[in-house]
Amino acid sequence: LQKSFMDEVTAALDSAASKRQEGGRDRKLAKRLKSLAAKLDSDSSDGITSSRKAALAGTLNGIAAALR
Repeated sequence: LQKSFMDEVTAALDSAASKRQEGGRDRKLAKRLKSLAAKLDSDSSDGITSSRKAALAGTLNGIAAALR
């Protein structure tokens, strides 16, 4: 994964953590997380890398669902 993409994921996760600590919801952030997850799903990789990307995508989608 490219550093710029991982920086974007990190920033989104930081925002999500803050929002969840406040007990709030954020549809815009949820949409952003789902978009990042979709980018992971659309990237074709082999073997262990593919399964790790799928796991990260699942986590991002789960967090997005919690923020809606």
